[in-house]
Amino acid sequence: MRGFSVINAAESAAVTNWPVRLLLVGVMFALLAAVFYRMKRRWDRLTSDSAGIYSPLTMSPPADFAAEFSVDGLFIGTSPAGDWMRRVMFEGLGVRSRAQLHWGNNGMYIQRTGEPSFFIPRARILDLQFGRGVAGTVRAKGSVLVVRWLLGDAALDSGFRADTAEGHRHLVDIVSRLEPEKTERSQTP
Repeated sequence: MRGFSVINAAESAAVTNWPVRLLLVGVMFALLAAVFYRMKRRWDRLTSDSAGIYSPLTMSPPADFAAEFSVDGLFIGTSPAGDWMRRVMFEGLGVRSRAQLHWGNNGMYIQRTGEPSFFIPRARILDLQFGRGVAGTVRAKGSVLVVRWLLGDAALDSGFRADTAEGHRHLVDIVSRLEPEKTERSQTP
């Protein structure tokens, strides 16, 4: 019976120092508020910086756009060209989202779910290649289509990863068809 009385005594112990406990809880809430405030300020600074991009983004394809094929996948994000650890937050380009890539006669239309869709004219596409990732995201080797393109004067890298092997084959076909065009452009004086 003696053990039972010790348990009862422990359960009925009164809190003796309410002011100190309330002060500690208040300090904890103040620290959490300060952390969230700093996170919001950092996010606001990232969205306002945007790697010096001041050109408008083309949100929809031109009227004469005809998609040769579409690929479902994941839009990984956008970073300044060559700086794959930094995201571009202009117009939501750095935000990862489900997407459908439409490849057509005069460019690429990326139709995103939950974020603004956008069109990249073929003349603004500098390079297409397969890589490991972009915008601070790493995937399997060669699984991410990295599109280097111009928005105004800023060179950007955007990443797209197909959901299926068939979709990945379509992306490989795009890259292989554009290789001769890149070679011709570089040889033209």
